[in-house]
Amino acid sequence: MATAPPRLDRVMLTDGYNTENFRSGHSGAFTSIFSNPVLINVTMANNRYSSYGYRWVEGGAFYADHTRAVIINSIISDNSLFDMMTQDSCEIVVVSSLLERGRDKIQKLAELNLVWLEGNQSGDPGMNP
Repeated sequence: MATAPPRLDRVMLTDGYNTENFRSGHSGAFTSIFSNPVLINVTMANNRYSSYGYRWVEGGAFYADHTRAVIINSIISDNSLFDMMTQDSCEIVVVSSLLERGRDKIQKLAELNLVWLEGNQSGDPGMNP
């Protein structure tokens, strides 16, 4: 029996903070491993992740491993060093969304197929006064 992919719609994932003392593949807001999430009208802002004593830098808002994610009409801004971090065999489809630093704020540790479709923007969305 097939199952539907996880779907987040009209959700704010903000001010998350996660710490680990080993590399565990987490983020401050959303982690997807062996999944195909669809994120629509999602705001991920001011999320932090720190990994003590290990050389990897994890994604502040979104971490993906063996994932095909679709991000539509969403804002990803003001997170730790990277907004997103991808591990093995990922495809991220971004449509009509605002990523604060665009593609430059996606940390790729392995194979990533980034599909950057129409309507995407980069820049400060003015979320912090």
